[in-house]
Amino acid sequence: MPGWDSFSYGYHGDDGGIFHSRGSMIRVYGPKYKEGDTIGCGVNYQNGGIFYTLNGNFLGYAWINEKVIIEGKVDVFPTIGV
Repeated sequence: MPGWDSFSYGYHGDDGGIFHSRGSMIRVYGPKYKEGDTIGCGVNYQNGGIFYTLNGNFLGYAWINEKVIIEGKVDVFPTIGV
């Protein structure tokens, strides 16, 4: 699932938690989401931030000052896990 390894970050709909580098939740980030909701994922290369949206509403930054984002040396891609 997204966020369960060191190369991914994830926001999970079943519990609203964020994940990175492990299979356990870092913290609750946003609301749970379900079928019919629209999830967005964004990256801010200036502040190293990763954020999500739910039905067009900005949920705040899940991560900020992420070195891998600020350096811009790797490509990042949104993904979905089921």
